[in-house]
Amino acid sequence: YTSLVPQLVTILADMQKSATDYFYYMTPCPWLQVVVLQILQIMPPPFQDAELLSAVNGQIKRIYKYVEVTKHVNKNNSDHSILFEAINLAIYYEHHVPRQTRVETVKLLAKFIAVKEPNIRYLALESLAQLKPIHIETDRNMIKENLETFFSALKEKDISIRKRALDTIFYLCNQDVAGEVVNELLDHLQENDYELMEMMVL
Repeated sequence: YTSLVPQLVTILADMQKSATDYFYYMTPCPWLQVVVLQILQIMPPPFQDAELLSAVNGQIKRIYKYVEVTKHVNKNNSDHSILFEAINLAIYYEHHVPRQTRVETVKLLAKFIAVKEPNIRYLALESLAQLKPIHIETDRNMIKENLETFFSALKEKDISIRKRALDTIFYLCNQDVAGEVVNELLDHLQENDYELMEMMVL
């Protein structure tokens, strides 16, 4: 099936030019874009074909550029569904994406964990927990700069966000911030968060 990768990339590129009859809130074929990006995540990165790999990276870069938060919920939902699949693809490709894309991936996720919309925060935390060492190495200060945001997510009413925040803190924690993280978790244990207590102690 790897022979289909060029066709999948062509579909993504062509949608921007020829999908004039299939716009959803000014976004061409959001569901098709999501599915194509998901399929690419189960295919091996085309690292032996420099031109094809560059084309995939070009699509990731394009998606990173054009998604913006608007006041329209439906447009935000469709655009962010595409964006998060592009982020997952960049994480999956590891060192096969340019360093600048890796930096941008981490910055986007750091930005999204601080937004008001709980669904976007959850997705950002979920993606952060999947970061590979190469992405964390790309921006060592990310965990330090966003510690307070992670800690505040532990106080969310939504248990799914609290669990995901704890997973992410555990995964990204390093020796530079370990003391601060442990102290915060010990303080949080005293707030009787029974649903998370076992996970925190572990």
